[in-house]
Amino acid sequence: MSNIQVVRRSTAHATHILDQLEDAVCSQEEMIQVLSYRSIDTEPRSRRNNIIFYNITKDSRHSSDKARILNFMENELDIDTSEMCIEGAHILGSLRQDTFRGRSDTRWPMVVKFRDNVDTEMVMKNANMLKNTRVGVYRDYPREIAIAIKKLYTCEEAKRARFDKSSVQIKYPARLYIDRKLVCDKFPEWFKIMGRNRLEESNKLNSRLDKLAYSKETIPDNKIESDDSEGTPKSDSETAYESAVFVPGVT
Repeated sequence: MSNIQVVRRSTAHATHILDQLEDAVCSQEEMIQVLSYRSIDTEPRSRRNNIIFYNITKDSRHSSDKARILNFMENELDIDTSEMCIEGAHILGSLRQDTFRGRSDTRWPMVVKFRDNVDTEMVMKNANMLKNTRVGVYRDYPREIAIAIKKLYTCEEAKRARFDKSSVQIKYPARLYIDRKLVCDKFPEWFKIMGRNRLEESNKLNSRLDKLAYSKETIPDNKIESDDSEGTPKSDSETAYESAVFVPGVT
């Protein structure tokens, strides 16, 4: 076998190995994407009883954050809080020192965790009573979904629809509907990716890696049969050279 044939054979072998590596990397990227979407979906489910209240005014009459939130819901949202249980409430971020109607107005963003999801849904149902006020009530979504929802809410289509008094809805995870028609989807492959089987993706990746690691094609031959027309045996130096060319990653 001539040196050119050896080089061609080793090049073809290296190309095959690179193709297998590319397939393995693609499988890893797909698996990472599935796990990323799963983790993004898990966060809002674990926070389903959380609500963020924005621009809550500090009131010294209430001794705790829980009492302040309960009083706000009774007075502003017309909700009976006698049987409502708040597991936790704390300030989110830093204070905002605003001036409202000529006086200092300290406002607090707060995250509140309810014990029962029915209470969370009750607050969100009555949130429309806060329209045209400085207070906002939102679900505690992870950063990725919150940013996507904000972009949808402030986009030109949504602004125009609200101006025209059309029906505007933002559905989970971040899909904008105007008059019940899908206008924009920030996660177009969400349900496709979420529908993938993680075990199947993992098994597929492992099989590709095993095939790459233990395939006979990845084991270099130490012997190269002679194709010399005169049938003369190759010298030790020639055999060593061809073997060195054929072994990938060895100099």
